[in-house]
Amino acid sequence: MTESSIKNLNLARACYKEGKETDALAYYALVLDEEPENAEANYFCRYFDFQESIEKKEGVKDSLMFLINSLEKAIKYVADDGCSKGEKLAVVKAIVNTYTPVTDFVTSSRISTSKDTIENGVLSLYWLGSYIKNNFNSDSDAMKLAIIPWKEAVKLQQKFYAYKYEGYKAENYVAEIQKVDPSFTIPKKAGCVSKG
Repeated sequence: MTESSIKNLNLARACYKEGKETDALAYYALVLDEEPENAEANYFCRYFDFQESIEKKEGVKDSLMFLINSLEKAIKYVADDGCSKGEKLAVVKAIVNTYTPVTDFVTSSRISTSKDTIENGVLSLYWLGSYIKNNFNSDSDAMKLAIIPWKEAVKLQQKFYAYKYEGYKAENYVAEIQKVDPSFTIPKKAGCVSKG
């Protein structure tokens, strides 16, 4: 990375941490101008694109797919970054805090009643937690972040239990979550929930 990209990436992180999302986006966009393959900047720019698509009420499904597709690379990029563990975990926390509510929005707003949208959303939450676990080698501090999307996925899978999640069982993730949060219990399955 160039010096200016490193500077802009650090400024983007600082702005995001301070709640200055517009400034953070501007710095992430500058990083992408110089380093188009920067996975962290790409993730946050895709996230802001998703937010904009919600406001404009157009292109939401496409921007959601771009966001989902950017998750794994972003987590791997942050894990491999040369910054301190605390800085890495702060960025991962920002990713979790931005992404975890996305699937809840998608299912509750019913932007699509398609089974695929709901299934992919739930699975992407499981994937996010697994990306964190795998890229941070099950580090105890990272696992506190990994269980956040897993809890949300379990909740949504129990709500939309009639769908097929091809090999992903909520009970398996509950066991993983309970290693970090022993008090967590699986929510009851929802009543009759329409598939669309």
